[in-house]
Amino acid sequence: MDVEVAKEGPISFVGLNRLSKRNALSLSFMAELEAAVREQSVDPTVHVIVVRGNGPVFSAGHDIAEMSGEDEDFYQQLFAQCGTLMATLRSENRQAR
Repeated sequence: MDVEVAKEGPISFVGLNRLSKRNALSLSFMAELEAAVREQSVDPTVHVIVVRGNGPVFSAGHDIAEMSGEDEDFYQQLFAQCGTLMATLRSENRQAR
């Protein structure tokens, strides 16, 4: 798993833990991160979700190595997942408790 979740009382820490790639955002990594944030957002004991990068950087951005040589369908799927992840981070952050 490239995403770690740790809870301290009402705070959930969602950690990016893809250290070998400097937390670069691959398609599967973004899906895993989105799922973790959604899961924590429906936990009634969680009041704050902190997304943090483990290692020396938060995230290197998209995983360029994964993108190399792919077809248009892959790029559409990748950027759709990215948009969904960003919308999730924004909307789940605004949920009233």
